[in-house]
Amino acid sequence: MIDLAQQTAIACMAMFGEPVIYNGSEQRAIASTEVLELAGYDQAVEYRMTISILVTDYPPITPGALVEVRGKSYRVDQQMDTQDDPTVMVKLALR
Repeated sequence: MIDLAQQTAIACMAMFGEPVIYNGSEQRAIASTEVLELAGYDQAVEYRMTISILVTDYPPITPGALVEVRGKSYRVDQQMDTQDDPTVMVKLALR
């Protein structure tokens, strides 16, 4: 049986992904700068760097993990809620 969500996520990563460094290891992610409503910040809305990642390609996601994107260093702040299957691809807000 074909996992359509997994195959679609892999195709998106191949087309739009770029190299990032996650906790010292080179990975691929779809990077974006966007306006986010952040959970746990009393309805804070901020302009933040995010990365979307394939869960199977990454070690367990932990807040505070060091991420280098486009030559700048960030830390994982939180995992965003999405409508996609969170066992396949997730979006991380960086700080």
